[in-house]
Amino acid sequence: MSVLLRVITLFALWSSAGGALRWMAHADEPLPPLSVPLKSFARLASVGYENVFADALFLQFIQHFGGSMRERRQVQQAAPALELLTDLDPKFFGAYVLGTMALGDAKELDAADRLWQKAWLWSPADWRVPYQAGMTMFLFGREAAHALKAAEWFNRAARLPGSPEEARYMEARMYQEGDRKKLAVAAWLNIYRYDPRPTARAVARKTLIEWGVSLP
Repeated sequence: MSVLLRVITLFALWSSAGGALRWMAHADEPLPPLSVPLKSFARLASVGYENVFADALFLQFIQHFGGSMRERRQVQQAAPALELLTDLDPKFFGAYVLGTMALGDAKELDAADRLWQKAWLWSPADWRVPYQAGMTMFLFGREAAHALKAAEWFNRAARLPGSPEEARYMEARMYQEGDRKKLAVAAWLNIYRYDPRPTARAVARKTLIEWGVSLP
């Protein structure tokens, strides 16, 4: 792949981003379409410059996401754009966070979960990945299956060094909302016994007593 072709491809991405930026100054005009290069071409053209290409695509995505919120509509082509972006830079945490927000807002929770699975594959020791994945399911999910998926993610986060105590609390809540009483009881008992926060232990105790669980 020639340097010239790489420059042309990058220029196309930056031009698309620039078009979105110009739209922000003239918000009464229709938002330009999100431009997503062919994956095979983008991978070939970006060899050695993957982060630069990912940044250009992310800038374009940010402007479209902001514009879609202003217009109260969903980002078109969000899933393929995010898939390509995270292929180019698979540890781009900010892209996963913002991207899954856009997918969640569009009710594309399966796509959001797949994106977090990719992040987890590349950063299995980073508690932020499963924690934010759980939050995505919690914030945008409306079904019991989403609550259970959130609980699984929070459970993963809670097992990693540095994770906040809220991970265990959210795990218990999500199992409870997903109607998995045995798993919820186990999670609440863990909080009751080991959580250093008096408020969290009080909530766990109250919940367990209401369920008829004997406590010391």
